[in-house]
Amino acid sequence: MNKQLVWTGVLVLGLLVSGTAMGQEAPQWAFGVRAAAWNIPGTLLDQFLDEHPSVKGETYGMEFRYYGADGPSGVFSVSYGFDVGRIDGTGFWLLKDDDPDEDGRRGKAQADVYALTATFLWDIMPEWVVHPYLGLGIGVAYVDGEIPPGEEDDDDSYKGPAPAVNIPLGLRAQLTENLSLNVDARLFMGGLALGGGVAYAW
Repeated sequence: MNKQLVWTGVLVLGLLVSGTAMGQEAPQWAFGVRAAAWNIPGTLLDQFLDEHPSVKGETYGMEFRYYGADGPSGVFSVSYGFDVGRIDGTGFWLLKDDDPDEDGRRGKAQADVYALTATFLWDIMPEWVVHPYLGLGIGVAYVDGEIPPGEEDDDDSYKGPAPAVNIPLGLRAQLTENLSLNVDARLFMGGLALGGGVAYAW
């Protein structure tokens, strides 16, 4: 691909995004980064497995958030996010009602996830410096995962698309009109992500 064409497209996109904020009294967009500890609760794994190790990992992401005319003091906004995560567990795995001697698997199961989501956010009492928020997001992910082999099997793996869900519940601290911090718990890709992030609005 022609590099000049790529950089021209990036410049045009930047000018268009910046142009939406010109002449406005409040910032229209924000860019943020986030990180979280990610795990699949044992109570959920218990629904499908008689035996399993703990399954945990991390996620890292970034987002562009659109506030609209009211800026950060508005109630509703939309976040367009990209998250990268890895989750794994090492131990003995046994599906419900399987024979532990014949069907059990021992070893490491892991998954790498790359998710694009659009999340609709509701800030409750946004005029407060620290206020709660919740959201509902959907999208698509690429998953590269594998489970340990059985006695006669090669490694079972899956590489391909999967639906992505992102449901945050947290607290946001609006430090200035442009800078905010947040901590939240997110239902993300079948697990629970506990973390936070920082965002700058313009």
